[in-house]
Amino acid sequence: MDLILQHKKPNAQINVPSSKSASHRAIICACLAKGRSTIKNVNLCEDVKNTINILREIVPIKIEGNTLIIDGGSVIKKDREIEIKESASTLRMLTPLLSYYSQKKTTIKTSKNLFKRGIKTYVTLYKENGKKITKNNTSFLIENFPVLKTYNIDATESSQYISGIALLAPNLGQKTTININGNTTQNYVDLTVYIMRQFGAKITRTHNCLVIDNQEYKPTTFVIPEDNSFKTNLEVINFFGSSIKFGESATSSVIPEHEVVEAIKSKKVLDKKIVDLTNCPDAIFALSLLFLYSNKNVKFINTKKLKNKETNRTEELSLLIEKLGGKIETHKNSISIFAASSLCLDHTITIESHGDHRIVLAGLIASTLNKKPTIIKNYECIKKSVPNFLNILDQLGIKYKTKENNETKTIETPEANSEIIFTDNITKTLQHHINKNTKNLIVTDKNTPKKFVKSQNLPIYETLETKENVKTLQETERLINYLLKNNFSKSDYIIAYGGGTITDLVGFVSSIYKRGINHINVPTTLVGQVDAAIGGKTAINIQKYKNQIGTFKLPVATIINFETLESLPEKETKSGMAEIIKIAATSNKNLFYDILDSKPYENLRNWVKEAIETKLSIVSKDLYDKKERKILNFGHTYGHALELTQNITHGEAVAKGMMIVSQNKNLESALLKYGFDKPTKKDVEEAKQQLLQDKKIQNNTLSIIKLEEIGKPIIEKTKI
Repeated sequence: MDLILQHKKPNAQINVPSSKSASHRAIICACLAKGRSTIKNVNLCEDVKNTINILREIVPIKIEGNTLIIDGGSVIKKDREIEIKESASTLRMLTPLLSYYSQKKTTIKTSKNLFKRGIKTYVTLYKENGKKITKNNTSFLIENFPVLKTYNIDATESSQYISGIALLAPNLGQKTTININGNTTQNYVDLTVYIMRQFGAKITRTHNCLVIDNQEYKPTTFVIPEDNSFKTNLEVINFFGSSIKFGESATSSVIPEHEVVEAIKSKKVLDKKIVDLTNCPDAIFALSLLFLYSNKNVKFINTKKLKNKETNRTEELSLLIEKLGGKIETHKNSISIFAASSLCLDHTITIESHGDHRIVLAGLIASTLNKKPTIIKNYECIKKSVPNFLNILDQLGIKYKTKENNETKTIETPEANSEIIFTDNITKTLQHHINKNTKNLIVTDKNTPKKFVKSQNLPIYETLETKENVKTLQETERLINYLLKNNFSKSDYIIAYGGGTITDLVGFVSSIYKRGINHINVPTTLVGQVDAAIGGKTAINIQKYKNQIGTFKLPVATIINFETLESLPEKETKSGMAEIIKIAATSNKNLFYDILDSKPYENLRNWVKEAIETKLSIVSKDLYDKKERKILNFGHTYGHALELTQNITHGEAVAKGMMIVSQNKNLESALLKYGFDKPTKKDVEEAKQQLLQDKKIQNNTLSIIKLEEIGKPIIEKTKI
């Protein structure tokens, strides 16, 4: 998604977001401390939430606003399987802790690139001490953490290796020495030591050595200070004539880049011709723009580690400086920025974020200096560190708008591929996919708002029935007769425009008409978008039994447009949330806990995308529901039965079905938050009467999906 910023020199007061780095460290200390700790002003960005969600499987963590209440200390040694998506910080901080509190090994699911870059130093440490870190398909198996009296750690690539071991050390039951080898970011080591001391740890700190006594953590109340990395960018904006004032917050002098902030405020930083980035590598973008727009030359030294970040920040910086009209030279361990004779100040600038939130902040700086709009492509990465970024723009009085671009995901199977397209323009997307030389038909029902359907300027076929009543042999035959009468061929297109029942019907007809005709799904309900229209399952009902006749057929494309959800009745939106919670509870812990910790529907668009992407990853491996895909039937065995015996929505039935087969407290809390009813004994008995006709029965055995814990579904086979 693009962010378009209008030129403005802010004059406002804001509260600076709290430090992500301090949040990580304080949460770990609180989990290891014996007793209840309260951590206030936590930065609940994506990276920190990933850490929280992993640790809440170990100790109870309650989130109230931006405050965490953690009952720590009771960590049980057991083998665990965790997932770390993008955060090297989470990976490095938690690897020692998780592998120490395992019985034999910890399984970490993450990308090969992140793992290799993220814990290279740990791999060496474990190997030197007879422990293994091995790859197993898409996971990495880590044996027990090697407990030593002295650790000699090369922290050249990242100081987080030191922090990860230091944070665990008070619980090792011994005096531990950590020798720091190599030129590293000492400020972050200082931050770790400071926070550990707040939780009662006894540490002797010299420049290249930490000695940690045998003193366990004590629970406490800790307030996370503000983020100097973010504040650096705002001080650069102030440097060029804006007036941003900062609200009261916890002291930030212990947070890295404090010296950078003070140097910018005093304007002394421009006196330097050489700037050492050893202790402030994350300030490179803000400082580069400060010198560039001040028409000053500067040489940054000790920049080698910028190439070892999530992306190559040296390359990113080069592209940014050149885009703004400046000149740059990069060397092995230094970067030179040269004063430019003509900067881009009078025409629109487009900047690609490259998934780096620091470039988004650099774009914010540029927007306060450029007279024309500044466009930042794919700005959402800022949420990894500053989740309330748009609210901050509101506080600064900067006018902005967001533009949703087409984003395409693909179901890739040996049989066929199917595109999932997130778009803000259904008409353009449809026109791109259908052939002008073919017949094209929209199939819809009376419940679908006509403003969406008629705007496509295509022939419309409307079913006689709505909801589940549309999925019948009669409606199937009626639609097929229409296609025959109008001479539709295999190369023509039928477009399912409506809820899940419409996509079910059209998918089924498209699979049997002339042994297969092209079809496209445009789901307009939440259930349709996150479940029914995704994955190629098609079906109709027979008599009083649900989905008894069906096929597997992937559409050419499924078009997701969030505007169609805005006119949904609350009851239908609620129904869709049951499907999102189902996907999250079985297959995406981070998504589940985000839903649990947020206000109802607070991040609905993000949840829809995340749920769809999660389902796609499962369907791509198992289109025909033989193995992995079975877990997405969680709640549906009893749910489908209740849907036919009671006058309730699909989501209400699935919610009851999930609670019948699983007594997980977090799952129940998430469902009750959305007003779903708990199942009664009568519900269970009514559902059991229908189970004999469940389509999943094989050899008199019914597979029921249950939930051992969040993210860990199990298949239980029951004789019928």
